[in-house]
Parts: sequence; structure tokens; C-alpha cells
Amino acid sequence: MTREWTHLHMLKRAGRGHDPRGLSATTPGECALLCPACPHPGKNLVEDWKSYPEEKQFLFALFLAMDANFRLKRKDVSTERKDPGLGDGWSFYCEVEKYMSHVAKHWDMPQERSTCVSHDAVDKPDREARGTASSGIGAVDCARHNMRRPLAVGDLQFGERYINMDYMFFRSVAGTDLVRLIVSYDIACQWHINIWSRMSTYDTEIQMDGGAIQYISFLVSKFHLPAHIEACNLLFSFNLTPHVGQTDGEAPERNWANTNPLAGSTMQMGPGARRDALNAHFNDSNWKRIVGFGRSLLKKTKTAVPEMMVTKAALADMESSLRAVADDGDELDAVETWTVMVQEWEKDCEKPNPYEMLEKDDHLAKIRRELAQEAAARMEKGVEGEKEVFDGMHLSEMLSIGLQLEENQRSLSSDISAMGQHATDDQQRKLLESTGKLRRRIEAWVEQQQGFVPQALWLRRRDDDARARAARSQAVLGVKVQDLKLWLPSEMMRVPGAQQREPGTWCSEELQRMEYRLRVGQANEALDDIRRGLLVRTHLYKYKDKNVRGVKQNTRSKAKIDAMDELIRRSAARYRAARRALVSLGKALDEQEWAVTMRELKDEDTSR
Repeated sequence: MTREWTHLHMLKRAGRGHDPRGLSATTPGECALLCPACPHPGKNLVEDWKSYPEEKQFLFALFLAMDANFRLKRKDVSTERKDPGLGDGWSFYCEVEKYMSHVAKHWDMPQERSTCVSHDAVDKPDREARGTASSGIGAVDCARHNMRRPLAVGDLQFGERYINMDYMFFRSVAGTDLVRLIVSYDIACQWHINIWSRMSTYDTEIQMDGGAIQYISFLVSKFHLPAHIEACNLLFSFNLTPHVGQTDGEAPERNWANTNPLAGSTMQMGPGARRDALNAHFNDSNWKRIVGFGRSLLKKTKTAVPEMMVTKAALADMESSLRAVADDGDELDAVETWTVMVQEWEKDCEKPNPYEMLEKDDHLAKIRRELAQEAAARMEKGVEGEKEVFDGMHLSEMLSIGLQLEENQRSLSSDISAMGQHATDDQQRKLLESTGKLRRRIEAWVEQQQGFVPQALWLRRRDDDARARAARSQAVLGVKVQDLKLWLPSEMMRVPGAQQREPGTWCSEELQRMEYRLRVGQANEALDDIRRGLLVRTHLYKYKDKNVRGVKQNTRSKAKIDAMDELIRRSAARYRAARRALVSLGKALDEQEWAVTMRELKDEDTSR
């Protein structure tokens, strides 16, 4: 009864009762409510829209968004013969017979594994398909207005296979006169690679006229893009693509949020009843969006216009700060130069990408990996030195652990300084445990270090003797764990007279060079943390001034800002320690390249 009512309601909305040919004359997708804000040639476009200049053609672009939903499964109950659908292919679901014929015909088509990150829906489809007749559904939506497209929904059998998504995409745009398409898909970086070669093997009915489409862009939705590799973030970003506005490509996700509550009931339905229920839900959702367009677009306009003014002011402020003066006195407009690069790249993607970082600072993790690779290569060749390994530990490992212990000392010192006069028992316990654990780790590391650098033992004994002589005239407490000297090569080079000694007297040049490389990575990493922290802190201040009112909210905002201040302070301390080490190592190794970019960090550089 319910199915009959919703079916008749759909036909009534589509005006099918006035056709003298009867319901059997209903064409595929005719009963689906279309998005009135999307371009429809012959309906809502000017007659000469194709003759508009290139810079205005984006006004007539169709934005599509694809996705799959594995919540909307269907158990293996009933059959198509026992439970056929009403009005097959009249609204959102593809015609079942044609769709399943396409899937069966191309089922054995090989699907390439992802060259980006591992997408489980593609690489491990069996995880979603076990014990189901349908592992989920795929759909194509209007990306800008969150409305389902006609003939653009289909059941999935074995994960998010390309042959399924291809059919929905091509069926959705079949017969269109539009010449520009913007297609969003969370795995577009993989799906689009061989899409045209796959299309050439499909039936003529769903093939796209390549001559008619003048421009098609494949992008990855904004929420999913950060999980992709760096190359995808440069090539498939909405933010770096012209003429897309603030489109995010996440329309299917918003629609799934409305559809997922149906999963519990549709999971138990037969194939026809399930399609009818979902078709009715999609049509109802489209109807609600259509009647609410006026209100929603007005609300969005009221929000967007003030934000546009704020963004324009921020852009002008940033551009003014980027302008510089050349050495010869002529004005060098860096903004104009960069703008030309962007425009050239947008016209021809073979040109240099202005958004791509050509030279990247080496961070500590990368340097450690390189040192490990070099050690492994020497081991394979059998040329590893006897002094490079001691008690199962490699020289580079010993240095890396030393840098980590040094960082732990700074963190412990900061924790002690931050602890108030009235610390709780639990706080004191944690601090004592951390102190004891760090001391034991340092003692174990010192034994390893002395196997590589015997001179470190003499330096420690010298310090012990100095403290013993001082204790004869006054009481001298033991050295705190955070103040223990680790005697890394950079610290040895600061001992008076060390620079005048014969090279290798304190420690080998190889050891100094290893620490030099690690310190460069440590300094680069600390600088990135400082820059990121300053940006976040600026945002927190602006947000607080604009939105925060009342004691409770101000207290929370202050706590977040204080936490960011502490992160910046610790990063600054790490940078200063790395730079101090580079000063001594640079003199010993005659290396001054680091000084070009790593200037002295002053307090005002990180102040508010």
C-alpha cells in the first residue's frame, strides 16, 4: 500500500497523468525532480550561451559529485522476479536490466591498484561485500546544490568498482548539451586515469561525446583531499582550480547523512521494494531543497557577502606585505609576478606549478632515514667501519637518541617550571617518575656513547673533579637530570681550545658531520613548528576578539592561546639549541651554508 502511494505520488509530481499515451510512455529519469539551479539548455539558459567568451563559460558549467555508501547494504533476500520495482528507471535508480547487463559484461575488467594512498573500498572490496546481495550504493549528485541526479544511482556488488561508478557517471550526463563539466570524486585521482579507455569498451548508450565536451576537470572533494599524497593535493584541489568558487564537492556526504537512517529497514527489503523506498526518499529530499531554495540562498548570500569583504581586506593586506624592492632600486612586484605564473599554469598545466614547493627543508625524520639507508648500503657492500657499530647500536642511532634525550631534558625543565607551588600528589608523582625514567635512560645511553666516543668519559670525569674541588669549601648539590651534559660532538667543540686541537682529537669528523646533518633537520622542523604555531595563535586571537564573550568562553580561549604559546616557546628552545650546535659544528667542519636561512631567533620574533 505504501509503495503504491509513493509511486503514484511520484507520477503525480511528474505530471504523468496528463499524458494521453499513458504511463508506459514515461521516459527514463523523467520522474526525478531536477535541480532548478543547475544549467539546463533550453530551460534556464540564454539562447546564445555557447557564444559567451571563455572567461564567462564557467557560468554554464555542470558540477557533479560522486560517492559510494556502504551503510546502505541489502541482505541476500528475495529476487528480482519475486520483487520487481515499480517504474524501473523512471527516477534515480538506473534501469536494472541494462545496468546489471553492463556489470556482468565487464565484470572481469581488471582494476588497477591505487598509486595514491591505499583506498580500501577499491583495494579491499571484499570487506564490504561479504554476505550481501548489494554491498552498498553509488550515486552522482549535483555538487553545488546537494540534489540527486536522475539515473545516477546504482547498487554495488563488490566494493567501489570503477565499472559501477562509470555507468552511473556516464548515464547521468548522457545526452547533455553542456560543454563544461567539473567532476568531484574522493578517488578521482585514480578513477580518471583510464576512464576514456574504459568508456571505449562500453555500450554506445552511455558513451560521452568527446567532441561536445570542451572542458572537463576531475577534482577530489575538500574533506578527503588531505588524506591523499602531495601530488594529488596540487593537481586535484578545488582551492587551486579556477572558476569553482567555494564548492567543496562533499554533496554526497551530506545526502548520505539524511539517507543512512533508512539503512536498518532497507537492508531487509527485497530488491524492488528497496529501490522504490530509496527513490521516494531521494525525490522527497530534492523537493524539499527546491521549495527551500529561496530561503537557503538568501541565508547563504547574507553570510557570503560580509565574508567576501573580510577576505578581500585580508588579501589586500597580504599582498601589500609581499611587495618588495629590488637591489637596483626598481620596484619588484612579487604579487604580479606570481599572478602571471598562476595564470600561465591555469592555461597550460605543463607550465611550472606555482603552488608546488620545489625545495623542501629536510626534517629530522628524513635525515635519520637517509643515515639509516647509508648505513644499510655500507653493510651490504661490507665496507662498514669497526667504529660505526658498538654493542649492536649504530653510530647514527646513538646520535639520534642523544638528540631525543636532549629534547626530553628541555621538556622536563619546562614541566618543572610550569608546576605551581601547590602541585597535587599525582602531579608530583608523575614528575618524579619522569625524572627517574629520564635519568635511567641517560645512564644507559652514556654507556653506549663511551663505546663510540671514549673522550666523553674524560670530560665527565673532569666535571666531576671540578665539582669535588668546589665541595671542599661549600656544599654542592648533585646535578639535576635536566642539567646533565650529554657531551654530543657540538658540545665538545665548545670546550675552550677544542677548535685549535687536531681534527678528530675530541671526536671523529664523521661523527661531527652526522650531528651537523641531524641538527639541520632539527632546526628546519622547529622553524616549521614555530611558523605553524604563530599562524594558529593569530587565528585564535582573531576568533576570540570576534566571537568570544563571557567569563567561561574567555577562560577557555585563554587556555587554548596559552597552550599554543607554550608550543611556540618549546619549538623556539629546540631551534635555538639546534642553531647553537650548528655554530660550533659549522666552524669545525667549515660549513656555513646553514647560516643563510637560520638566523638568530629573537624574543620579539615570537612575541604577541
